[in-house]
Amino acid sequence: MNISELETILGQAVRITGTRVGVENAEFFSVDELLDLVKQKNQQVSERLESFVKSYWQWFHFHLRIESLGKQGNLNQDEHSQLAELVKQRNETRQQLLAVLPAAA
Repeated sequence: MNISELETILGQAVRITGTRVGVENAEFFSVDELLDLVKQKNQQVSERLESFVKSYWQWFHFHLRIESLGKQGNLNQDEHSQLAELVKQRNETRQQLLAVLPAAA
């Protein structure tokens, strides 16, 4: 995955979240605008969305660092532990976001 793909994935998550909390025409707003609009609509969802986006970026940056070091597939025990924790955080924040999102209309 490259940065452009990640931005697309996270942008889509923000747009879906915006739509689900009632932001009309969410597809026509920038990600930053939508984050503000989601916060205005639902503080709890906003906090979970921001946590999800942050954890996804942390996971991605770990992979970028490993790749820049040429260590893909050759992680030491500490790096394996770090990666496992980042994956856990990413997955948990996604589930926490999904748990507070209103049902799709």
